[in-house]
Amino acid sequence: MDGSSARLGSTYYQNKLRTLSDLFPTSDVRLEANALVVGDKTYPIVDDVIILIDPEQYPQRVRDAQKDRGQLQTGRRPHADGKPFAEDIQYTFGAEWQRYDEVVTEYDSVFDTYFDIVDLENLRGKRVCDLGCGTGRWAKLLSQKTQLKEIICSDFSEAIFVARRNLNDFPNALFFMADLQRLPFKEDFCDFLYCLGVLLTLPTDQLDQVRALRKFAPKMLFYTYYSLDNRPFWWRGIFFLVNLLRLAVYRIRNPIFRDCFTWSI
Repeated sequence: MDGSSARLGSTYYQNKLRTLSDLFPTSDVRLEANALVVGDKTYPIVDDVIILIDPEQYPQRVRDAQKDRGQLQTGRRPHADGKPFAEDIQYTFGAEWQRYDEVVTEYDSVFDTYFDIVDLENLRGKRVCDLGCGTGRWAKLLSQKTQLKEIICSDFSEAIFVARRNLNDFPNALFFMADLQRLPFKEDFCDFLYCLGVLLTLPTDQLDQVRALRKFAPKMLFYTYYSLDNRPFWWRGIFFLVNLLRLAVYRIRNPIFRDCFTWSI
């Protein structure tokens, strides 16, 4: 990555420094050429995305950017806090959302099923956070439907760069590559937080994670899968077999195989 890309990374946030200062539990927040400094922590900025995860969690794109800057810390190791790091999940979703990166019209009806219990008008002028935003599809649709103060987009994978591109027309959007198990934000940093179809991918108990996230917003919306107890036996049997296939296939990283397999389905 050249010097101009690094400068652009912090230029995007020059008029957002007040917002950034309001997200973290310290007032010591400042921008450098290609990084955000929060107290004694320095977070790289890569293509307008603030990287909040630790170096041992960096996906390839971030590792390449830091290597070009001469700032890469080599080696991957378990995180010091002992919480599991799902590198395979990070890679899988990053690859998926970079391949299927469009915000298509079919998402409109799905959006309505997710947000039908949310008073969108009440979100006007509020700061909203999308945890596990993927391509930014829900953040974009929400921003189109109501006038938000800010939309905070966060994802653990390289999909966050797709979200940055898809929300290019929304200057009130901020982008973070972050692990929702280790968010460095302060309590009640946003007015409303939603997390759709993400917690089920974590190697931790979903309800425990909901309890851990409660401190970040007074109102939250979560969507996850359920136990299928209202489905017939044969339906659950088919799901069980499909899930076995999924568990076998998602570990394969060969892009040709992944494209062919997805096309065949």
